Amino acid sequence: MNVRIGAAVVVGLMTTGCAARQAPVAAAGAEAYPVDEARRIVMSQLSSIQQCYAESVDRDPSLGGDLEVVVQIAPAGTASLTSKSGTMQDEEILVCIETKIESLRFPQHDTPPEALDFRFTFTP
Repeated sequence: MNVRIGAAVVVGLMTTGCAARQAPVAAAGAEAYPVDEARRIVMSQLSSIQQCYAESVDRDPSLGGDLEVVVQIAPAGTASLTSKSGTMQDEEILVCIETKIESLRFPQHDTPPEALDFRFTFTP
């Protein structure tokens, strides 16, 4: 799923289970992790992520690129960034987005920690 916000940010969310990662298996009787709810939480904060980009593009109008972050969501609903990759190399944007994502609270769950991939594309 991709969402365009203005001309600045396109965001896609993909759950784990892609080639490099396996999605955790829920314990017998446990419900699957609510990925749609996690997507809703991130989508509700896109304006703050866009603000990270807007503040940096003021100093470099040609700034753009892709960023993929893997967010580990603990059973308590806290998030931590476990990896980031892509062509976006601006440290201010990376730190800002990491701070925004790690401040989010996700649904608590009884499954092993859930990893979600978030893909952002920034265009000037």
